[in-house]
Amino acid sequence: TLPTIDGDRVIYARLPRVGNWQLLTYDIKTGTESQFSTIDRDVGLGRLALSGTRAVWHTRRDNNWDIYLFDFATNQESRLTSDPADQADPAIFGDRVTWIDRRHNGAWWDLYLHDLKTKTETRITPATTLGRSAAIGAERIVWGDTRGGIFGLFEYTFSGSGTSRNMNVGPIENGIAMAGSVAGWHDAAGDIVAYDFATDRK
Repeated sequence: TLPTIDGDRVIYARLPRVGNWQLLTYDIKTGTESQFSTIDRDVGLGRLALSGTRAVWHTRRDNNWDIYLFDFATNQESRLTSDPADQADPAIFGDRVTWIDRRHNGAWWDLYLHDLKTKTETRITPATTLGRSAAIGAERIVWGDTRGGIFGLFEYTFSGSGTSRNMNVGPIENGIAMAGSVAGWHDAAGDIVAYDFATDRK
């Protein structure tokens, strides 16, 4: 389950008849599969994300949800989050990882960004909201947000003013994905919609 691909690498999860969840990587060029982590079979799985040699996911260890990273270049696993609140739903591109976070007020989710190069965290959402399904690219993060009463698309650009903006492109449901300057999602009417940030066209 939960397959994702980048270049010649695929990562996914498998639950054997006996034992814990296995997190696996498959090399398309060589046709070889190997295991890079495990998760307790009694703990649910979340999103798997991949960029280059790095995979990220969330799981519950130490009584809360945290974000974990595995670097295939070094064959090392690390825990990215240490706050006792829950962090989940990660996405990664290059040296940047984003996730949703409940450290403020508990009942709602904020969006956070982590820079692997500088090892710094940034809170993206200016006030506690319900943000989810973030996608990240070289220039921006896009995610679904409940500000304004409907679940709409928001954008944060790395070269901008450091603030997020509502794209006002209609209600969305889930499944946001991004490639280059284009984001796509499943909207409330059951359609697949794309938005090009380069041309401001939906």
